[in-house]
Amino acid sequence: MIDLAGGRRIDRPAWPRAVGYVLAVLLALTNAFVHSRDGYTAVVPTGLTLSALVVVVLVLTALVARALTNRHRFGA
Repeated sequence: MIDLAGGRRIDRPAWPRAVGYVLAVLLALTNAFVHSRDGYTAVVPTGLTLSALVVVVLVLTALVARALTNRHRFGA
């Protein structure tokens, strides 16, 4: 995120990761607010769904990042 905000020239594979991570953080923050409510209803329908959605977004972001990294020969 620092590289993207710094204005330096960043290769295209950085953008899908940044968008995925920002989306995951926003969903996780919403999930934390849902879980802070009291009782069974704070967890079961909405909290569990948001938790699963955060995991799915992170896994998809990691897969996209891996595919872009391997395709463009970036990374280690």
